[in-house]
Amino acid sequence: MYTTAWHVLLVMVDQEERSAIVARLEQCAIRVTAVSSAAEAMSLLRCGTCPDAILVEPASPQMGRDGLLEALRTRADWRRITPFLLSRQQSQWAVKRLARAHGLGAHAVFCEPFDAEQFRAALETSAASRSVSPPPTNHRRAAQAAPETAADERADPAARSPLSPAPDLMAGTPTLGGELRHYRRVLGRHAGVFVLIVVVSLAATLALSAVVTPTYEATCTIRIASAAGGQFDYGASMLATRLSNTYVKLVASQPIVGELMRRLDIDSAPEIEGELVPETELLTITVRHTDPAIARDAANMLAQIMVERSLALYAGDVPTAREILAEQIVDAEAAINTATDEYVALLARLGATDESGRSTLSVADLEALREELSLRQDLYADLLARYEDARVNELMRENAITIVESAELPEKPATPNLLINSVLGLGGGVVAALAVVVVVESLDRSVKSVYEMQAATGARVIGQIPKVRRRKKRILLHTPDPALAEAYNALLVCMQLIARSTGHGTPVILITSAEPGAGKTTVAANLALVIARSGQQVILVDADLRRPAVHRLFALPGVPGVSDILKENLAPETALQATSEANLRVLVAGSTTKEVPSAAHFDRLALLVDELARLSDCVVIDAPGLLAAAYTTVLAASASEVLLVVSEHHTSRDDLADALHHLRTAGTDLTAIVANRVVSRRPYRHYSGSRFGATV
Repeated sequence: MYTTAWHVLLVMVDQEERSAIVARLEQCAIRVTAVSSAAEAMSLLRCGTCPDAILVEPASPQMGRDGLLEALRTRADWRRITPFLLSRQQSQWAVKRLARAHGLGAHAVFCEPFDAEQFRAALETSAASRSVSPPPTNHRRAAQAAPETAADERADPAARSPLSPAPDLMAGTPTLGGELRHYRRVLGRHAGVFVLIVVVSLAATLALSAVVTPTYEATCTIRIASAAGGQFDYGASMLATRLSNTYVKLVASQPIVGELMRRLDIDSAPEIEGELVPETELLTITVRHTDPAIARDAANMLAQIMVERSLALYAGDVPTAREILAEQIVDAEAAINTATDEYVALLARLGATDESGRSTLSVADLEALREELSLRQDLYADLLARYEDARVNELMRENAITIVESAELPEKPATPNLLINSVLGLGGGVVAALAVVVVVESLDRSVKSVYEMQAATGARVIGQIPKVRRRKKRILLHTPDPALAEAYNALLVCMQLIARSTGHGTPVILITSAEPGAGKTTVAANLALVIARSGQQVILVDADLRRPAVHRLFALPGVPGVSDILKENLAPETALQATSEANLRVLVAGSTTKEVPSAAHFDRLALLVDELARLSDCVVIDAPGLLAAAYTTVLAASASEVLLVVSEHHTSRDDLADALHHLRTAGTDLTAIVANRVVSRRPYRHYSGSRFGATV
């Protein structure tokens, strides 16, 4: 009656009503996956369930703005899923919820009593309006029997199942928070190198500081007084500035330094520096020396020399104004004395006559001599006044430099400064470490996080296996790491959800990797163990015929195995070996060979997988790396699920791309990614205590 099979995800809280609606839908040939909350529905979608439609009631938990309908509208890989509403109430609150759901993209509303036929018709109408054909069955072997359908699925990745492609987590405009988280992850990956470089840089700086001879610094402060004045004189101000700058240079000049060395009786001159204190008349004299006492004495002695030689420094080697005036005063005194003597002599001759009875001295001569004497006395008085001014100015100049603060004995060396050197060493180490991290990160081609795995492959990461340093604790058969056990439990739940959504028969899970060393054998063995402990009969197959390892993990004989069955046509039952786990049997690789399997062996491998599927509830195949053995793609075609193990900081992006190309070339879909050796244990940190049991 019905030509197409639809898959619907039903989200309904009430269990009885949910069961009734499931029964009605199944009568209309609609396969139903029923859950009780939107959160559970979101988990199924993230794990790979890809229904054609979702039937949800508005009262379902977590169906708000950031809930299920919002995710269906915003996630590119979920937009092909048609949402429908199921309403049981007609209250004002329900009407508001329905209106909001319509705004979030709900297609139609169905009220009680629920009509399954009407719903199917709406589903087909929605598919026709979107030009989306009903999805074919997701069974991998059925896809091989119908090449046209498989080709369509490869042409339209959105129609694949059980897992639709993951969105590109690195696409779009990066946010500030995303950039900071990225840098934090990069620094976290190289934390050891980063800390080592910083510590080495700091230690080298401290070591050099310890080797360098300490230098002590003493400072003395002197004052250079400028000429006093009642009003501002720009010329005098400029002269005072030039004079102060001259003293700064003179304090370290050769004559001053030579005088200092002579007085202190030292062989080498200390380091001397003069500096003006802005907007003051103060000059600081700083002396640096390896001996703190010499540094102090040199600073104080320099200040004393500057005080003593203040006038000489100001005037230089030429005579001062006072000295010149003193010489002129002596000459003036002599001239006055001479003029006085002449005047007295003339007075003595006053009244004397010659032989003719005439006076020998005229009044005019006497007046001329008196005027000359008066002029010389005035000149002398002027010289005396000028001399006194010069003497006062010279006295002031001699006291222009005074010591304000003497130098004290330094207790700590000025250099090396451990605090400043430590800061510089730490800063330089951080810069160098960042540069090294950037270079290493740029040259490293390995995938470094789950985000990069999803972005590089477009597939879901359904398992994150934490890194375990101790080899014996990597296998759940022994005493396991609690976080490791919980990680495989989570992987088992995801695999069960995938099997539930796809409806396969006996699941055949092939586990492979891009290259050897990714840890696929350990993942296959542990996954087989947790499936067996869940109550299913499991067969673990070691299909790595060149480098077998499963028999060593379980301490089993290496023969007979797969290669012996292929060569000698043995019955698979005769080669199966029991383990300490009741529900787990192992088919080892058998006799190792370097020969490349032929096409006949490929056919036998496919038949062997089918036979093992009939003998158990689940078959887990540990296959060689896709780039290491060509027959891995043959095994992948015979498997219902293909898991690719990608090891953090080991699998390169190039190898991962080549492995995916091999799968696509063979027409095989990748089911999901299992991230192995994940450094972050954050998802399972709550189970890392010693009270966590070893059983899974």
